Amino acid sequence: MPVRCFLAAAMAGLWGFSAQATELPLPEVIDPQHCGPVADRDLDIQTSDGLEVEAERVTRGDGQLELQGDVRLRYGAWRAGAEVATVDTEAQQAVLSGGVRVSGPGVVLAAVQADVDYGRKRGEAVEVQYRLDGGATGRAARVRGDASGVVEAEQATYSTCALEAPLWHVQAAELRLDAQAGAGEARHATLHLGGAPVMALPWVGFPIGEARKSGWLVPEFGTSDSLGYSLETPYYFNLAPHYDAVLSVRYMGRRGLQLRPSGRYRTRHGAGAANIEYLSDQEVEGDDDRYLLHWHHRGVRPDGWDYRLHYTNVSDGRYLEDFESGISGLSSTRLRQEAHVAWRSRDWRVQAALTGTDPLKERTESWDRLPRVRADGVLRWPAAGVLVEPRLAVDAFRGDRDRQHATGERYDVAAVVSRPFAGSGWSVTPRLEWRHTRYDLKHAPEPNARQDDSPRRTVPTVSLDARMRFVRRTADGDVHLLEPRLFYLNRPHREQGDLPRFDTRRMEPDFEALFRHHEHAGLDRTDAADRLAAGLGTRLVDAATGHTVLQAKVARVWRFRAPGEDAEGTATHSAWAAQVEWRPEPPWRIGSSLRYDTGPGASDVLWASHTVGWRGADDQQVQMRYIRRAGELEQTSVQTLWPLGGGWRLAARYHYDLRGDRGIESLVALEHRGCCVTVGLGLAKVRYDESRPDGDSESRLMFQIRFHGLAGFGEDVGARMRRELAGRPAWSR
Repeated sequence: MPVRCFLAAAMAGLWGFSAQATELPLPEVIDPQHCGPVADRDLDIQTSDGLEVEAERVTRGDGQLELQGDVRLRYGAWRAGAEVATVDTEAQQAVLSGGVRVSGPGVVLAAVQADVDYGRKRGEAVEVQYRLDGGATGRAARVRGDASGVVEAEQATYSTCALEAPLWHVQAAELRLDAQAGAGEARHATLHLGGAPVMALPWVGFPIGEARKSGWLVPEFGTSDSLGYSLETPYYFNLAPHYDAVLSVRYMGRRGLQLRPSGRYRTRHGAGAANIEYLSDQEVEGDDDRYLLHWHHRGVRPDGWDYRLHYTNVSDGRYLEDFESGISGLSSTRLRQEAHVAWRSRDWRVQAALTGTDPLKERTESWDRLPRVRADGVLRWPAAGVLVEPRLAVDAFRGDRDRQHATGERYDVAAVVSRPFAGSGWSVTPRLEWRHTRYDLKHAPEPNARQDDSPRRTVPTVSLDARMRFVRRTADGDVHLLEPRLFYLNRPHREQGDLPRFDTRRMEPDFEALFRHHEHAGLDRTDAADRLAAGLGTRLVDAATGHTVLQAKVARVWRFRAPGEDAEGTATHSAWAAQVEWRPEPPWRIGSSLRYDTGPGASDVLWASHTVGWRGADDQQVQMRYIRRAGELEQTSVQTLWPLGGGWRLAARYHYDLRGDRGIESLVALEHRGCCVTVGLGLAKVRYDESRPDGDSESRLMFQIRFHGLAGFGEDVGARMRRELAGRPAWSR
């Protein structure tokens, strides 16, 4: 609740009077129909040792000033106006009455009467109306303030709506604001929607300004097929400036009561957060205790060290599908458990980690790596221009030997020597790599099998990377770039049938992959190679704006001899890889990526992704995408975020599986964002696992209401919708 101690500040501005006649500006008038933040105001801020006054009639006598008719007062940045004002210079008191108005930094208020005891630095006003620059408005029957910055109000209201007929407001019998503590509290309060009370709040605390304050946050309500109706009530604990916590209780009609404590903290060199979720699930027979544990921490030290810890565990493989955890980075198929520490300097990097993964949904289990060590660096000879990069990797793989067939350690040592040559518009980099890999293994027993417990492999790699850039001006004055590239790679064949596959997979052979030194991610496999990759890129840049209008790339690999057994296929060339992006105007973005094979017996298009996007000046966004992988999948999606005017926004997405002839996800979300409240309604149908039967999907109906400024929490719903275009559900917590 961004409430400022406006009354105390306004009264403080009238302390310490001296009178002089001058032409003074009038204070502002409260507009009862205005809703939302107030624009920056020119307050004509001045510094004064005393009070400046102006009135139609000024009477002096017996230590008093009687001011009547269009009374105007100014003290520094504060302005005040009234019909009548009396200043007792001996008692150091002043009384303003009749249409009292006060304006100053961050606040405008009106009152029937204001009494100020500037000698004792305290004051009181009756029948007060106020408005803050942040948009808050309210009324109070009586207000008292003192020099400590504490304001106490009776029969007060607070809202961020218009002063007249607010859509919602909080009414409290007692309101106390402490500017120094940065906290406020209301007693015997009631939340009103329209003119009707909807929630009694015997006591509620809230922060003032940017400060945090313990108290209830806005509850969330929703419904879905699997959870039923749900109501979540979070309570925020402001424990210290560097750590806090939230205890949330969530009731789900079909599941029961769920406890969700969470906390975050910050240390001198790092920060972290922890989450716990627990419930006794009434939909589950037998062991109905279900839980989630999550903790992550990350730190960086100025001496080059950094570290991170990440641990997640759940009671069962379906937990993340059944319950939205609201924790970013969680996978529905695998849980990360990792401790990592690293040291970095200009030329060296050393890192070590302990890594575990828990599989979900009965997927194939991976190995834990206990530990994992990496070290690499650069040795420079500037006179010769030579770079030497030594590398070391040690991994210990642990897991179920019977299921994974082998566990053990892997030691990999490599050295890379390169000598770049470069000039204006060209570069050539010869490179030599030597790599030795050795294993110490323990195999699962297999009858009549000869198993090598210490397999090893040594392989050299030679490459040459040549690039050029040609630049010219077009007839229209635009900049046209042509960028050819040749990349030669030679690596002898090595038998690798007795080497395990701990963490190695073949990378997607897209455009960039054709120019990589290794076709696999991981160290267990390396492909024989005697090949040349040739690519050509072009770009057209608007010289006036720097806007890239068109860029395109195309490349292919030619093999000079038959590849080894572990290489892909036996063809003498690879498929063509191409990327095109066209931006005819800044709002439009049209792009395609594909792999196309013209060889005999091959499917023409092996992989393709086509995207058309448009983004308007008023945050309108539309995106259509088609993706196809030959023999595996073919899907299309369309999604949009569209302002409808009057504070309304629409977000929609439809994701369809053309190969399976079924919808994967459909979502429509509508929100209205007013100046004081945001209301959203979303309807989604999601199939979490594409392998489920056609009818096994879940529908969710989510309703959200957020009162701006009431609790100082919550995410901009428009930002949630914008993330829809990046693939995240609009109504994910």
